[in-house]
Amino acid sequence: YLVNDILVKVDRASMANGLEVRSPFLDKNVLEFAAALPFEYKQQGAARKRILKQAMHNELTDEVAAGRKRGFAVPLAHWFRTGWRRPLEMHLLEGKAVKNNYLNRAALEKLLDEHQKCRRDHSELIGNLLMLELFLENEI
Repeated sequence: YLVNDILVKVDRASMANGLEVRSPFLDKNVLEFAAALPFEYKQQGAARKRILKQAMHNELTDEVAAGRKRGFAVPLAHWFRTGWRRPLEMHLLEGKAVKNNYLNRAALEKLLDEHQKCRRDHSELIGNLLMLELFLENEI
């Protein structure tokens, strides 16, 4: 997952913005050191990354040290319900996929309605459908 997804994305995004990014915990020496440590140094019950948190206790606030792991996902669900709502509806409901009968307008309306009313998070599917529509609109 790291090699073929996360690290590739970080590398491309950083290069595109003229940044040099390092992943210090993937250094061979760091990995070998961590692998040689007794398990109790690394985890105690459900508390993970114990030695790292102890090593950094003067640098981290209690809130950060105790915080849960979080990703950096794009907030598509929110965007599709707010600022992108109208352009999204215009592209999906009035676009080529509906006009050419590739997609059913009533089904799309139901999907968008469920998403707008927060009954379901369809942001991944909606995003994929939007990319399909934009592809069709730009097709030569």
